Amino acid sequence: MAGLHHHTVAIGHLVASLYDAGQPSLRHGLDDPGPGVPSITAVIGQLDTSDLNRVVTVTTDTQLPTVTVQGKCTWRHLAAVLGPKGWAVAADAACRPTQDQQTVGSAVKLGQVQPVWAEVLTADGRISRHDATQPGGWSLPPDALIVAVALPLARA
Repeated sequence: MAGLHHHTVAIGHLVASLYDAGQPSLRHGLDDPGPGVPSITAVIGQLDTSDLNRVVTVTTDTQLPTVTVQGKCTWRHLAAVLGPKGWAVAADAACRPTQDQQTVGSAVKLGQVQPVWAEVLTADGRISRHDATQPGGWSLPPDALIVAVALPLARA
């Protein structure tokens, strides 16, 4: 498990790489605090996502047990962390990803698993949280990178 400190450092590297990929000509003036990128998709290859591959926390002492997972964490790694603790992601078997190397972020984007919430990075350099209880229901910005998600847990 990574823990919150590791996650904070990983986000710092990610956001710094977003600004490194930016271009002054794409900013809206000298006082624009944005990174100056046309889209996340356009710069995805330049972003440092290497440290976004872990389980951050497992919270089982609440009414809704959850696991907080970084977007590039694989299902194999998630299962390796949860299995020995006797937990699994609470998902309908028909929706559960079938490939061990698939990332949690891609499974969320493809609708294979429904998170409690997701934090995403957008082209303006902001990280925002989105959850199913928001007005209008569950939706993510179309051009966003999933940084972390909270998934509901069930006893394995």
